[in-house]
Amino acid sequence: MKDVNLIEPAHELTSRARPSSSSARLQTEPSRANSMVFFSFLRVSYTITLVSNLHKQIIIIILSKSHQLQS
Repeated sequence: MKDVNLIEPAHELTSRARPSSSSARLQTEPSRANSMVFFSFLRVSYTITLVSNLHKQIIIIILSKSHQLQS
């Protein structure tokens, strides 16, 4: 009889804990989506800096070749 009394509150606790765990799951999913957006933004900004650095190097090479042609 004592075991049955101990088991019933445990079931009540699990039934109470389920909605909170689902709400916690809902809270973690947007943060995961925000982190994905943040990492994709970092990747895009990194590629933009790489491309801009390449453009700078190409412009420097073109200017140096044009100076060599002029002289």
